[in-house]
Amino acid sequence: MTPSRKRIPWHSLSRDTVIAALKTNPTSGLISKQIDERFLKFGKNVIEKQHRSRFVDICLSQLKNPLALILFFAGSATFILGKYLDTIVIFIALTINVFIGAVKKWRARTAFRRLAATQKKFSTVIRDGRKIEISADELVPGDVLVIEMGQTVGADARLIDAKDLLVNESLLSGEWLPISKDANKKIPREAPLAEQKTMV
Repeated sequence: MTPSRKRIPWHSLSRDTVIAALKTNPTSGLISKQIDERFLKFGKNVIEKQHRSRFVDICLSQLKNPLALILFFAGSATFILGKYLDTIVIFIALTINVFIGAVKKWRARTAFRRLAATQKKFSTVIRDGRKIEISADELVPGDVLVIEMGQTVGADARLIDAKDLLVNESLLSGEWLPISKDANKKIPREAPLAEQKTMV
């Protein structure tokens, strides 16, 4: 399991780098002292509830992104210069940009709400050299998860090892077909979520 509070590109790091960074052991997992310290530091493994924004509010928030601002000022400049056709084209492009951005944000928020509602209550981990089942909200960064057929993944995780692993990520991506995962694949730092094959 990887800590989600830091913006670290876990998907692009090698297995050994991730293991070293999280100070864990891939075969015996964390020891009790580490677990207690990390639980105190990071708290429960739960998705924070977000305030439900109206779609209109999300559209208005999209006007703050750099591309929208550039289009707005360009449209205003062409209007002042009397180039009304250009103004109309630019503002149509601005409207489309804002609408698409808002739809993506709305879908992401909806997906996270669904994810929170359907999150599995238990996860299998290796701790103190033993394979045990714990409540998913007790997972801490560095926990070694054991994922088997039909299980829900209890937390974001970098794969250490995987064999013919297919994961249903429809709640996150909307893609209904299972995604093939590969612990050894080299993934670029800037890869979007759907292409992070080393992560679950």
